[in-house]
Order: sequence, then C-alpha cells, then structure tokens
Amino acid sequence: MDYLISDIWDYLSYAIAGAVEYKAMSIFIAMICLLIVLLPGKNTIRERIITAILLIFLYLVFSANVMARPVTGGQHVNLNPLDPYQLLLQGSRSMIPEICENLILFLPSGICMGLLSTKQEHGAALAALYLFIFSTAVEVSQALLYVGILATADIIHNTLGGVAGVFIGRWIVKLKRKLVERC
Repeated sequence: MDYLISDIWDYLSYAIAGAVEYKAMSIFIAMICLLIVLLPGKNTIRERIITAILLIFLYLVFSANVMARPVTGGQHVNLNPLDPYQLLLQGSRSMIPEICENLILFLPSGICMGLLSTKQEHGAALAALYLFIFSTAVEVSQALLYVGILATADIIHNTLGGVAGVFIGRWIVKLKRKLVERC
C-alpha cells in the first residue's frame, strides 16, 4: 500500500509542476466540454453514470499519454500508418506490445460509448467519430507539447480498439434486452 500511495504522490507532484501540464489540461478540458455538448442522451441515471465513467477514463488516457510524460528534445511526427507493420515484416517483434496496447487503450471508452449510443440510428458511427477525434487530439497534443510522437498508426489502432469496444457495448445492451424479454 505504501508503494501505491508514494506512486500517486510522485505522479501528482510531477503532473502539477510544469507549464506543459497546464496547457495539456486546457486542451483536455476543451475536448471534454465539446464531448459533453455533442454526446447524445444523458437522461437516465444509468446513462449519467456511464458518461461519468467515460469522462474519467478519457481523462486518465489523456493524462497518462500527454500530461504525465516528460518533455522530449523536439517535435516528433510519424505519418506512415504502415510503419509498425513494416517493422514486423522485417522480423522485429518490438511493435507487437505497442500495437496491442493501442488497441486496448480505447476499448473501455468504446464500450461506454456503445452502451450510450444504442438509441440512435447512427450511434455507432458517431461514437467511432468521437473516438477518432479524441485519439487524434491526444496524438497532436503529444507533438505540440513535445511529449511524444504523433503517429498515424497509433490513431488508427486507438480508433479500431474503440470501435471494437462500441460493438461490445452494443452487444451487451442487446444481450440484456434478450434476457429481460425472456424473464
């Protein structure tokens, strides 16, 4: 337990310290405000709880990928979406964990958005668009604040993971409806 508390304290001490974090937090707050305005239907308690979980998760993703990273020596951009696969074809296995992490990273937020978007005709497409925009914002923020690499492959993997989550969330809702109908 002592390690957990010291890790949290170290994170907070670092995250609150510099100007980069304040800029990153401003970008994140603007994105969340946009999401709140655009996110459909927050009428029921269940939808409000899922929305709160979604916002907390998006904050954690943004915080871990932008705010908690140290400033690098400059702006890094990799616009080749096939770069990880080219390395895999050359025999390098170093990209497999990164690809999997990027796919999994947006899966929970996709599930939340899938649970929220079942009432709309184009809900899955809108959720995918929101996830794409958020992923792009994270990657662009990393480049603009010199804390990471803007990689188009990461945007694609994050969005694909989020879309998979949307379909899982929608499947959960359909499964729940079938179970309720049987009872």
